[in-house]
Amino acid sequence: MNNKNHFIKDIRLLLSTRYIVYVVIYSLTTIFSVFVIGQSTKVLLNQLQIEDFQQFVPYILISVAALLIAVMLSYVFRYLVYKEAENIGSRLFTTLFRHVLHLPLRFFEKNTKGDIQSRLTFDVRSIIRIYRLDLSYIASLLIGGLGSIFFIFWIRWEIGLIAIGCGLLGYFVNTRFLKPIKNQSLEISRRMGDMTGSLTEGILGHSVISIFNLQGWMNRRFKILNDKMKNTGMKINRLGIVQGLLNAILSNINTYLFLGVALLFTAHGKIQFGDMMASFYYSQSVVSLFTNLSIALVNLQGSSASLERIRELKGEEEESSQGNTIDDVSGTMAIEFQNVYFAYKESEAILKKLSFTLPKNHILFIKGPSGVGKTTIMKLLLGLYMDYTGDIRLFGKDIRAVTPENLRHVYSYVSQDIMLFDGTIRDNIAIAKDDVTDEDIMQAAKQANIHDFIVSLPGGYATSVGERGQLFSLGQRQRIAIARAFLKNAPILLVDEPLSAIDNVNVQTFYENIETLIADKTVILISHRSDSDVLLKRFAGAVDILDLQEEQKND
Repeated sequence: MNNKNHFIKDIRLLLSTRYIVYVVIYSLTTIFSVFVIGQSTKVLLNQLQIEDFQQFVPYILISVAALLIAVMLSYVFRYLVYKEAENIGSRLFTTLFRHVLHLPLRFFEKNTKGDIQSRLTFDVRSIIRIYRLDLSYIASLLIGGLGSIFFIFWIRWEIGLIAIGCGLLGYFVNTRFLKPIKNQSLEISRRMGDMTGSLTEGILGHSVISIFNLQGWMNRRFKILNDKMKNTGMKINRLGIVQGLLNAILSNINTYLFLGVALLFTAHGKIQFGDMMASFYYSQSVVSLFTNLSIALVNLQGSSASLERIRELKGEEEESSQGNTIDDVSGTMAIEFQNVYFAYKESEAILKKLSFTLPKNHILFIKGPSGVGKTTIMKLLLGLYMDYTGDIRLFGKDIRAVTPENLRHVYSYVSQDIMLFDGTIRDNIAIAKDDVTDEDIMQAAKQANIHDFIVSLPGGYATSVGERGQLFSLGQRQRIAIARAFLKNAPILLVDEPLSAIDNVNVQTFYENIETLIADKTVILISHRSDSDVLLKRFAGAVDILDLQEEQKND
């Protein structure tokens, strides 16, 4: 399917019946206004020419009243068009955000945060502009212009042909700008993504930037991106100036050509003076149909670049929602890896034919240096990557055959990258499970040894954590995340470096608490800490060791 067909299909998919009705009525009020003004001009000037004033005043009063009604209706339905355009944009925002939340991790690895944010903000607002201004304007041009063609041919067909010829010339000139403006607009969208990414880095990395005095370096990086944006914008401006100049020249030529022909017809008595002025007014609408339609299409090309980027985003395949569920967790073997091969990048394997088994209610302690694939194992178990070879089974079921949602319900997960959401402590613990009570939340916090700290705060569990949990230390954020995992109470617990920011006293407490938690659970634990011996001694007989470096060497 070519880009034009893609564009038309995308436009139709977002249309609503209400939007179409509002645009049609708005456009009809436009042609009605054109008709009232044109006919009033014609009748009044003809009446003045023959000095027939008998119906002059009543006619002008009726014309003014009709015009006022048309103008008021026009603005009412223009408002309704704008309102429905915002509704379309709101639905698009919601649909795209839901879609992004269900995309696989690979998508976020190949696209920058800035580019994704730009598509969800800048590009969506550009699409709203299509429905708010561009499409309604084009519709009013078409209906108003076609009506004017009818009226002008009704007066004098020769003048109508001249108006159409001048309009087609303007259309031809303006459409020469369609492709270059679309290309530059697409480049603007990309540049906006780069700038958004740089701004995000500057905000999220403010502490690091301050500590290392990187303000100058960040400014230089941002200036390079900003200059590229400015240069692309100037290219569009230059195209717009040239386009505007050509349109101004054509407009003057069209005006003098039309007046010359119209005055010639009037001088020879072929039309009356009022008809001439009315036809002049109609001719402007006819020329506007072709010239402004082409300009509107040029502007639409700029917005269509955003539509193309949104279409690419919508075309990204979501994680599959089809599959089986894991309902039976009574089997003796919880996790099985059989000849698993995985690479983040082609030809750069992280796991090479890895095989291991973990019985139910056992602990697997995974050790090895950074980059050997410890966290990768957890990501594969969570179904974040499905492009591995070999087999991964959970309670006897191939995880590829299980829906991602159900698969992740089987796990409680404590990540080394702690993510807290802007809200209260209670909210951040409660997200782990539906329909929980305050007692459940406090019990989980006690198990994570964070309850006493929380109740010491003025707001208690209603205390805000700030954006990304910035109001708390890393150790406090980690214990809130551990409480979240305790609350979920899933059959399998995945713990990835949760203790790196916790002191030795709290490490001992964590192991004491986890002992009660894992009484009937399967656990995979990754830790670089030297206190792993504590784990081995405390759970002797139930701990399996996987030295990933040695395992991969053997393979």
